[in-house]
Amino acid sequence: MTADFALRMLYRDHAAALLAYANWFTDDRQAAEDAVQETFLRAWRHLAQLLADGRPLLPWLRTVLRNVLTDAARVARNRPTSPLVETAVEPEVD
Repeated sequence: MTADFALRMLYRDHAAALLAYANWFTDDRQAAEDAVQETFLRAWRHLAQLLADGRPLLPWLRTVLRNVLTDAARVARNRPTSPLVETAVEPEVD
């Protein structure tokens, strides 16, 4: 089994469930898709080890996804966005 085929099968089997969980967690479809994409990128990086392990991959994928979502929530909480503050323009002085 090639790595490309293995990753495609992994995505086919688990992407929908992971996306549903991420969408529930974030309530933002784009953020959920980004988190699932990051999860599968990490799976691709560790694919040889995961396939050699022999254990089911869904628990590992869920753990990685939960970590990705938690990290994203922490970043959003620690870097709040604020609207631009209108500043008074000083009159020109001759």
